[in-house]
Amino acid sequence: MSDAAGFVLDASGLLAYLLAEPGGDVVRDTFAEQAAVISAVNWAEVLTRLPRPAQISPILTTDPERAKLQIDVEVRLARP
Repeated sequence: MSDAAGFVLDASGLLAYLLAEPGGDVVRDTFAEQAAVISAVNWAEVLTRLPRPAQISPILTTDPERAKLQIDVEVRLARP
């Protein structure tokens, strides 16, 4: 991901988008315009709270745009 991310995303926002929950439409609209970054802690929360593939599959098949989300993982270490 480039340094030009337009917004910082938290776990609840990304989960709302992925699971088609209330507020997910706001995240979707923002993704259409800008790139986003998410902290490692929030990303870990997303990964632990996502349902099993069989549970999320119906959401992705009914909304193909949601299935196209591209996530690039980039590790940055803070320097002392």
